[in-house]
Amino acid sequence: MEVNMIELLNVVVVFFLLGVVFFSKKKNLIALVLVYGSTCFLYAVIPLISGASNIYLAKLHVRGGGILVKLATVMFLLVIFVSLAIRVRKNIVSDRPTLIYFGVAIAAVIIGYIHNVRVGDWLQLQNILSVVAMLVLMYLGHLWFSVEGYHWSITKNSIGCANAFLAMAVCVGFYEICSKRAWAYTVENSGEVVWRASSILFNPNLFAYWCSMVYLGCVYGMYCFSEHRRAMMLGMVLSSLGIYSTASRGVVLLLISVLLISSLLLKSSKKLRWLPLMLLPFVFFVAFSAARFLQSQDHTNESSWHSFVVIGERLARAPLSIANYIYNFTKYNITDSATSSITSATSSITSANLSISHPSKINESIEGRFRGKRKDAGFLALYDDAGILGLAAVVFLWGVLATRGFRRYMAVRDISSVYALAFLMLCFFVGFAMRFQVFPLWLFIGGAISVCMSYWRDDFTEINV
Repeated sequence: MEVNMIELLNVVVVFFLLGVVFFSKKKNLIALVLVYGSTCFLYAVIPLISGASNIYLAKLHVRGGGILVKLATVMFLLVIFVSLAIRVRKNIVSDRPTLIYFGVAIAAVIIGYIHNVRVGDWLQLQNILSVVAMLVLMYLGHLWFSVEGYHWSITKNSIGCANAFLAMAVCVGFYEICSKRAWAYTVENSGEVVWRASSILFNPNLFAYWCSMVYLGCVYGMYCFSEHRRAMMLGMVLSSLGIYSTASRGVVLLLISVLLISSLLLKSSKKLRWLPLMLLPFVFFVAFSAARFLQSQDHTNESSWHSFVVIGERLARAPLSIANYIYNFTKYNITDSATSSITSATSSITSANLSISHPSKINESIEGRFRGKRKDAGFLALYDDAGILGLAAVVFLWGVLATRGFRRYMAVRDISSVYALAFLMLCFFVGFAMRFQVFPLWLFIGGAISVCMSYWRDDFTEINV
C-alpha cells in the first residue's frame, strides 16, 4: 500500500503531461518525452527523505516501479507514439532513404530476435522492444520537427525552472551521500566506501549520463543564446556537481572525450572555445578541495565530507588506473599470446601478474561491462538478444547518421553542426559502457537523436549515404 501511494506521484506526472498533449496548442512532444524520462522515478525521493530503510531503498531502485508505474508509463508512451504518428502521417514517406534505413534496421533486430529467442527470457523481449521503440522515436521525432518547424522556445522562466529542477536533483544526490543512505556504493581496494548518488533516477550511472546530456545541452545554449549565457553556465556547474556525486568514471571520461572533440571541431576564433572542457574538471577540483578543507575541520574520516573526498580521489585516479589496465591487458593478453614460446605455466604466472598489476576494482568495473549473463555494454547485450544481424544493422544505422552529421558539419561548420555531432557521439559511445535498452536511457537517446536528425534533415534530400 505504501508503494502504491508513493507511485501515485508518477501517475500525477503522467496525467499532467497527457493534459499538455491533449489540451495545449503549442506543445513539443519530444520535450515532453524528455521531461517524463527525467521525472519518472521522482517518487523515490519521498522514501529517501522520509526515513525509509536502506534495504527498502535498494529494493525500490533495483526493482523500479510497480505495476501502477509500469501501466502509467506504457499509457504515456502509447499516447506519445500515436500522437507523433498521427501528426506526421502525411510525411511518413517523405524521406524515403531514411525510412528504408530505419525500416531495415528494425526488421533486422526483430528477425535477429526470432532466430535467437530464449524461451521464457522476458528481459530479452524487453530489450528488443526498447531498441525498436528507440529507433521508432528517432524517426517519428525527426519528422515531427519537420512538420512543426525546428524551433526551441528559450525563455528566462523556462531556463530558471530547468536550473531549479537540476539544483533539486543535485541536492537530493548530495543528501544521499551526506546521510550515507545512497543505495549504491562500492568498496575500493583501500577499504574506503564510495557512496554514489542516484538522485532522481534508478542508478548512479544513469543519473551521471542524464547530467552529461544536460551539460552538453547547456554548452550548446551558452554559445547560441548569448542573452542566457550566465544561466546556461549555471546549468553546466550544477550538472558537473551532479556528475561528481555519482562517482561515475566511465561517464566522466566519455563526456570529457566528447567535449575535447567538440572543442577541436569549433572554429579557432570562437569565443570561449575551451571553456566547456575546462569547467568540468575545475568544478570537480573545487568540490574536492572544499570537501577536503571541511573534512580537515572535523578531524575524522567518519564525517560526511570525507565521503565527498573519497569520490574525488576515485575520479582523480580513474585515468591512470584505466591506462594501467589497458597497458597490462595489451601486454599480457595480446603481446604475450603472439609469442609462441609462452607455455601454460607462463600463462598462469601472467594471470597472477595481471591480477596485481592494477586495482582489482578497475578490473571488475571494466570487464563487468563485457562479460557475464547480464553484461552492461548495450551493444553486446544487443548481440546476445538479436545476433550479429541485429547488431550490424543498428551499428550501420549509427554510421549513416554519423556520415550525414559529418557532411553537414563540413558544409556549414557552425555551432549546431558541431554539437549535433557531439550528441551523436555521446549517445553512440554510451552503448559500450551502459545498457541503452534500460528505461529511460533509450528514451533520452531517441529524443536527443531525433533533434539532431531534424537539424540534418535539410540535407537529407541532397545527401545519399
